[in-house]
Amino acid sequence: MADNGGFEDSVTSFMLTDAIKTGSLDRVTQILAEHQININDKIDGSFTPFLLACSYCQFDLMVHFLNHGADPMYHHHFFNALMATCSSSCSDEELVLRCVRLLINQGLLINEVDPDRTTPLMYAAKSGHIEAVKELLMRGASIDSIDHEGWSAIFFAVSQKHTDIVKLLIESGASVKLEDRRGRKVLEIAETKGLQDIADLILEAEGEKKIEEEWEQPVQLTVQSYSDMVRELPEHNEFMADALSFLHNLCLSRYSRPFYNNKVSLGKLLLMDEGDLKENGVYLSSHRQLILSSVKKFHLSMWKNCLGVKRGQKLESDEFAFFLANITRHLYVLAQSAKYIKKECNKKGNRVFDDELRPIILKNVEQLVFIEKKLEQFRNLGSTLQKYDEVKYVDLIDENTLSIKNRVLNQIPDLFPSN
Repeated sequence: MADNGGFEDSVTSFMLTDAIKTGSLDRVTQILAEHQININDKIDGSFTPFLLACSYCQFDLMVHFLNHGADPMYHHHFFNALMATCSSSCSDEELVLRCVRLLINQGLLINEVDPDRTTPLMYAAKSGHIEAVKELLMRGASIDSIDHEGWSAIFFAVSQKHTDIVKLLIESGASVKLEDRRGRKVLEIAETKGLQDIADLILEAEGEKKIEEEWEQPVQLTVQSYSDMVRELPEHNEFMADALSFLHNLCLSRYSRPFYNNKVSLGKLLLMDEGDLKENGVYLSSHRQLILSSVKKFHLSMWKNCLGVKRGQKLESDEFAFFLANITRHLYVLAQSAKYIKKECNKKGNRVFDDELRPIILKNVEQLVFIEKKLEQFRNLGSTLQKYDEVKYVDLIDENTLSIKNRVLNQIPDLFPSN
């Protein structure tokens, strides 16, 4: 026995440590009795039997020691029983949880810190004890407390690749904007370690917070009049409302603000790859894949007759403007589909097409030239109509205005040749 309240017999220390580690109550009782070891003596001058039992999450031994006078408040250089339990390598989460609850009920403080300012929550997050993390948070653990390196609990969870705990901490309000002493955020640590799933969680948390703060008003996605349709001709903003509608239909309206700010048109959206989506704020890989797969389906889909006009139907002027703008929309999207196909083909290298498919492909290429020419004609026509379709008082209409407008209207039959 040592006169400093501990014992340093290496053989006895080894036997007692092994007995506590394996949870053998009979052996522990026998060793303590044979060597006359006090329940609060320190093994090798460091841990007491109780603190050692906590580090191995030996619940039954912890209860036994407490019932026989063990001091639950004992700490080794401020490393206490709750910290020992939370840093345990025990894989039984329910057992860890029982030990944590036992110690809290004994009066151990939730937010106590060791010399490095590490809290029980940080230890639990680092060791992957999700049930302990839940319990500590429920009991009032400080989620954003930082240690001497500037790390909070989420830093430890990220560094040890505990995705489930990162998710739990984020959902519980943990900040992802804190910087450690080296100026790093948790996102940088996740990306450095190649932890894409965790990086996605962090980016989603940052994105949702930003949208909550900046994007509170819903996006108007419907075209309410023919004048709205004309204003969205390609030379103006290339159907930005359609791009936002595309996101809305995929339940991804959270990206409406960055798309709007970056002036992402329908045409741009239909030609985007993963890199383009990242640059426009779509940081979650699952969302990028959803958009890309939907774009592919869009290009491959067979279009139905959705122009809304029957052959021979008489059109009023406003109906005609809407009809014309809708045709422009179709031609514009078809041109983007052609570019999409070309882009996808180029990804596969200089591929030689099957002889049976070659004439079909060449024929379609010829038609694409026609589509491009027609698209340009529609653009010019729509732009000119919009310019000269403003309401004017009769005494202000001059011959030049009428001449230009009639000349534009005379072009229309050429755009719709009879069969």
